[in-house]
Amino acid sequence: MVGAHATAALLAQGAQVIAIDNLSRGDAINVPTAATFIRADITDAEKLIDIFAQNGPFDAVLHEAALINTGIDAEDAVVDIAININGTLNLLKLAAESHVRRFVYASSVAVYGRPTALPARECETIPNPIASYGIGKLAAEHYVRYVAEMSGDMSYACLRYSNIYGPLQHPLGEVGVVGVFVQRLSDGLPLFQHGDGTQCRDFLYVSDCVEATITALMSSRNMVLNIGSGYPTTVKSIIDELKQVVGGEIALEQSIVRHGDIGRFWCDISLAQEMLDWTPRTLLREGLRRTWEWRLDRGSC
Repeated sequence: MVGAHATAALLAQGAQVIAIDNLSRGDAINVPTAATFIRADITDAEKLIDIFAQNGPFDAVLHEAALINTGIDAEDAVVDIAININGTLNLLKLAAESHVRRFVYASSVAVYGRPTALPARECETIPNPIASYGIGKLAAEHYVRYVAEMSGDMSYACLRYSNIYGPLQHPLGEVGVVGVFVQRLSDGLPLFQHGDGTQCRDFLYVSDCVEATITALMSSRNMVLNIGSGYPTTVKSIIDELKQVVGGEIALEQSIVRHGDIGRFWCDISLAQEMLDWTPRTLLREGLRRTWEWRLDRGSC
């Protein structure tokens, strides 16, 4: 989702963009026609070598590809290592060898796990991921820093995204609650509320995320930043706001709290505000309205 929106924003600024996606959770229709689209997988090192050779040199790499997997067993870890770590290393190696100026990596606040104090801060909160996805993201951050520093001429940004939502979000699999809710509403299905709905997360609308991401892409400073709204929003609040957006009551089905669920989380974004001169601008209801209208226009998946 973020990659497609970032591609459109970069094209609007006059950049030439090569977009790579294996389409496992996306659709080629979401790639702006002005971009050069190549269907490929970041785990395919030989294919990536060909892409760099035939389409380079590249000034920057924006790495948004990942498999979101919140499981904790050995099978989850094997898949995560193959895609989120080894795939990242494939891109890093080629970027360094090709003298890419800037490497921006989409990390996640999942690296924090369950912080003992909130909000989570980059320089104070010790990362302690509790699932393979967060472990993989944290490991990849270290590889980004290491390879960039060893290259001598490539700077980096690791952006720890919070719960990003908005148009183009895939409604299936391990995605954000907003994407699931909006899809179920458009299908006329009830929403599942796990527990009492007081679990809170840090929700950020995709256009604000893209603005921060592109600003980081244009910088030359090394950085590890939280990219979020900076405040907590409960699941119940999301449901209440959606009622206002859709203009009616919403059917709910209660279920038990999921095993391993993090009850409360939000992140401090003051460092991103300082280093990027960036502040989120989209209020929750407005973001939900745009997402709902897009889903209505798109129809069921």
